[in-house]
Amino acid sequence: ATYAVTVVYDAPAGEKSQGLVEGDAGKEAVQRHTGAGGVFTVALGSKSFTATVLTGIAVRQSLGQVTLEPGSYEFCVKANEITGEELFRLQSLELVPQR
Repeated sequence: ATYAVTVVYDAPAGEKSQGLVEGDAGKEAVQRHTGAGGVFTVALGSKSFTATVLTGIAVRQSLGQVTLEPGSYEFCVKANEITGEELFRLQSLELVPQR
């Protein structure tokens, strides 16, 4: 069967600022970003989907479609890059049968 894959999460918007961080070569200017943001991958069966986090509350982000035969499957949600204090707050992964 073929399913539409949607991830649901909270990703609060934040603020960007510049700060100083003590490094090996002394103090360095770095960009700071509060809130959520980044890039993530969802793997399900032999298919994987990579997407950029959209800020908001109860974000429903469509990732695409996957075809699965009857059986047991594991899914994995992985952060590729985190650009804020957190990636997001995962609520659910939805698989909706397609005709």
